[in-house]
Amino acid sequence: MENRVKYRAGTSKGELSAYAVNVIEKAVSEADALIRARLAEAGVNAPHIVLAITPTGAGAIRSNCRASMLTDVADGLRRIAIEHDAKEKPRH
Repeated sequence: MENRVKYRAGTSKGELSAYAVNVIEKAVSEADALIRARLAEAGVNAPHIVLAITPTGAGAIRSNCRASMLTDVADGLRRIAIEHDAKEKPRH
């Protein structure tokens, strides 16, 4: 069964976007808590990152990583984005 939220007429796009951001942030927090619990139950100490992109383009991120590890992941994502962008551009 699918849950759908009904909006009254006149609900602004900003209100819908703020609602979506809240839903995404809550889901990311729940996923992070679940991963932490499962790792703890298994006695595993491993870094993890949970990331989702909101409708506004911002990232909702939860992790147990050091700042340097997050920077390394960001650099890797940046390289992937550049490569992806290069593949999309027409070549003359």
